Amino acid sequence: MATSGFFDHLWQTEAVRRTLPELVAEPGFRCQPPFAWGNPFTLDGEFASALFGGGAYSLYKGTAADAKVAAAAPAAELLGRRFERSQVFTNHAEWCGYFCGIVDWTWVVLDFQAHLLHVVAVTDVD
Repeated sequence: MATSGFFDHLWQTEAVRRTLPELVAEPGFRCQPPFAWGNPFTLDGEFASALFGGGAYSLYKGTAADAKVAAAAPAAELLGRRFERSQVFTNHAEWCGYFCGIVDWTWVVLDFQAHLLHVVAVTDVD
């Protein structure tokens, strides 16, 4: 699957435009920088890294181990035990107008077994 064409098209589909209006793209949108292939085995670690890193103006109050434990539940909710039937894509940049360019993380999880697409978009704005 070529990621750039897939994501350029995804953000313009009617279902995504209706469900995630903050991330919709204008016709002709090119997702820059493009999404990168991620890994379902490390999704909880990426969530923990984002949580532990805090925001633009504050830091996480717990330990790194606390962040890792806290991140396990949402990752498990998205992936279940379907690691071999899921694909994760990541983008840690300001790829559309929703993001402010300070702390920007996006994960897209394609669950081929359950036929689901999950989008987790995180930014730090006032």
